Amino acid sequence: MNETLSEALLLGCYTYAGLPFNVVRLRLQTQSHQGAYRGVRDAFVRIAKEEGIRALSKGGTPSLAGTILSNKLTNVVGGSTKKAVSMLELQKVDDEDELTLQKALEHSAMAFIASTATTVPENIASKLQLQRGPLGHGVYHGPLDCMAQVLKREGIVGLFRGYSSVLLRDVPLFPITVGVYHATRYTGDENSLTTTLLSTSFAMATSVTMLYPADVVRAHMQTTCTLTPLTLRESFRSIYMQYGLRGFYRGFTAALIGSSVSFTAFATAYFTFPHAN
Repeated sequence: MNETLSEALLLGCYTYAGLPFNVVRLRLQTQSHQGAYRGVRDAFVRIAKEEGIRALSKGGTPSLAGTILSNKLTNVVGGSTKKAVSMLELQKVDDEDELTLQKALEHSAMAFIASTATTVPENIASKLQLQRGPLGHGVYHGPLDCMAQVLKREGIVGLFRGYSSVLLRDVPLFPITVGVYHATRYTGDENSLTTTLLSTSFAMATSVTMLYPADVVRAHMQTTCTLTPLTLRESFRSIYMQYGLRGFYRGFTAALIGSSVSFTAFATAYFTFPHAN
């Protein structure tokens, strides 16, 4: 299979498999107390019933565009896809390719560049996922219409709403994951497959848990209906004043399920379909 087509297929599986849970997560992150969803299952059922099953795929096009763009940029900057595949296949890396502090900093730099480019499609996806009604109905009639309206109303700055929170979420992700991974892996048999799997899972869960509040803040910054974008500090303060500390973990279960489903779909597609090595 052509390498570009294979890559698009893998990223498509990753994006669309977890998309319904991303829609649910966004709704839970930004809902008010009035008419609130009572959890992941309730939100999932109500969205499908009230807006149609296709509403659970809102924001799919910009989400896929952002995933592809991020992957391309990280490949150009540092070839992180090969690293991800080697970790997926549980291959042993050479000594000079060990995941060190230097590597963590390099990946943080790549995350900075990728996050800068993907803030716009993520912003558009959030706005499309927030609006109620059947797919294609509402204030925005699609990604291009949404982008045009935001540009007209707020200018280029409006497309980068939530940029600071995206950086806060993405840049520290790899260093935290690597640090926790090595700290837990060295407590057992380093060559054990079980130890590797448990350490990887624990490291990813820890980093996501620590950085998830930044994603809640991002959702609020990108979907708040004000001409003047909220600052990072204002958003943190607003969420805390309204919902307390628990407000920073609204939609967390949906995020975990969505990430697991996306990774499972990616891994299944990778090992099932022919691909270029």
